[in-house]
Amino acid sequence: MKIIDKYGDSVQFPASLHILVLLDSLYEKKSFAPHDHLLKWEEAFQELKIPVYVVSPDDRYHVAHSSFHYVYNMDRSLYIKNDLVRTKYVFGKEYHLIYPCMLLMDGTQVIAKTYRLSERGIGQVYLKALKIRYTQKKEKIERMLKEHPRKEDQELS
Repeated sequence: MKIIDKYGDSVQFPASLHILVLLDSLYEKKSFAPHDHLLKWEEAFQELKIPVYVVSPDDRYHVAHSSFHYVYNMDRSLYIKNDLVRTKYVFGKEYHLIYPCMLLMDGTQVIAKTYRLSERGIGQVYLKALKIRYTQKKEKIERMLKEHPRKEDQELS
């Protein structure tokens, strides 16, 4: 799977929580609305400290003012792996269509998936990510409290 950034360097996705947004193209009109919806959620994902990777088969498209990572999968292997490529025949000619998708990933494991890149679909993935982040923070604080018990806390029990 060859995924590169805007400089042509190979990209490795993090082993922690991250989001992949797979779009058909960033040049075509059909991808403008999903991309615009995604940009509205940019600040919310930044607050959760979850990196968002916008994947496109297009070469070298970049939004300068965005904190999202724009990466390119020109061989479309990531799309094929996630079963997002469909074949369509029109007047005997074969076309390959890519369906947009948003994946909430933890390493290589898919936690949540939505094919609707609308406000509602992105919001559902955000809520799932928020729940995971909240649980992680809660567990971290509970471990910290167990490691450093205070006498007052023990008396309350």
